[in-house]
Amino acid sequence: MPFELTSEAHDLLAWNISNEVVNGFRVEPFSERIGVSVDDFKSIALRLRSQTASSQLLLTDQETQIYCNALGIVIEELGDDEFQTRTGHEYEYGLFLLQQLSQSLPSNRS
Repeated sequence: MPFELTSEAHDLLAWNISNEVVNGFRVEPFSERIGVSVDDFKSIALRLRSQTASSQLLLTDQETQIYCNALGIVIEELGDDEFQTRTGHEYEYGLFLLQQLSQSLPSNRS
């Protein structure tokens, strides 16, 4: 079941979280922690970035898992002190979105 992104979630994931895990700090081993290779992750991010807020913004189950992993890593790495400064989004919103992504994963659906 696709996960529908709000414009705020789209901005946070497609731009800020993607930038942090690719350029902000080292994620090792990337494929194991994120769930895909760096090149595959960049392709997914580019697809998301090409979508406009006026279109329906959806993540597949696999993309939801990938971004759940990436967001969790960024939250852990940056913490409350740096999250808003580096992403432009409230730390609490990051936690909220992480919970929503996690709950929407097939393994967590009731």
